Amino acid sequence: MDIKISKLTENEIPDFCLLVREVYDEFVAPDYPEEGNEHFYTFLTKEAVSKRMNDGALTLCARADGIMAGVCAFRDKTHLSTFFVKKQFHGRGIGRMMFDFSLEEIKKEYPESEVVSVFSSPFALPVYKRLGFVQTDERQQKDGIIFFPMEYRIVP
Repeated sequence: MDIKISKLTENEIPDFCLLVREVYDEFVAPDYPEEGNEHFYTFLTKEAVSKRMNDGALTLCARADGIMAGVCAFRDKTHLSTFFVKKQFHGRGIGRMMFDFSLEEIKKEYPESEVVSVFSSPFALPVYKRLGFVQTDERQQKDGIIFFPMEYRIVP
């Protein structure tokens, strides 16, 4: 399988939104109240993603043999706000490849950064732990979104 990681382009935003919605609906939405799901979907419009990208959010996609297999995005330089891999590509190292690629980009663009943060869904908690994140606080809920604050220490 040929995997390529690249920065997302404007033309790829619709595919980004579809991938996130598909994976979110299957793996994350069942753990959230309706309020949380509705809140999440407001961040998943073409316009919202485009605005974040234009505001400088690092937004990546992974393609496996030309198929969009995973996506990730950061806000506020080092907060991982979106991290999804299509079901058929789980367990193939695509998430690790995207994360490693994003760390290299962060080190280049923001060399002073020491930490990457994430608010993990209950489903993704073991994934982030495998990537090297450490839970920094107990389970929380805001606007119906259930999450666990986590951090990853960037090694220079």
